[in-house]
Amino acid sequence: MRKVVIASLCLVLLASAGCATLNINAEGIDNTIAMSTNPGQPYRVIKHFTTETKIWWIVAGLATINEPDIGAIIDKERQKAGGEAVVNVKIMTQFTPIDILISAFTGSLLYTRTIFIEGDVVSWR
Repeated sequence: MRKVVIASLCLVLLASAGCATLNINAEGIDNTIAMSTNPGQPYRVIKHFTTETKIWWIVAGLATINEPDIGAIIDKERQKAGGEAVVNVKIMTQFTPIDILISAFTGSLLYTRTIFIEGDVVSWR
C-alpha cells in the first residue's frame, strides 16, 4: 500500500511539474510581422484574421511532440490575403475543454494547449 501511495505522489508531482514550452519566432519570414499597431509607416488594413492551432507535449509537458511554426502560420494568412505585412498580432494560449479532456483521458501523458492567433494583414501606403 505504501508503494502505491508513493508512486501516486510521484505521478502527481510529475504531472504538476511540467515544463511545457512554446517558442514563438518569425525567423525566415521576409515580410514584417508586428505585434504593434504602429510599424513605423502608414498602412491600409486588407483583412483581419483569426486562426488557431494546437501544441502537443507528452508526459505532462516534459517533451514537445509538435511545435507549430507561428511565424509561418501568420505569413500564410498574409499570403492568402495578398498583403505586404501583418500588424496588431495577438497570440494567446489557452486550455480549451478539448485540451482538458485530452489531458484527463490520458492521465496527462498527452498534454495539449490551443494557440489562438489574430492580426491585421496590411499593405503599405
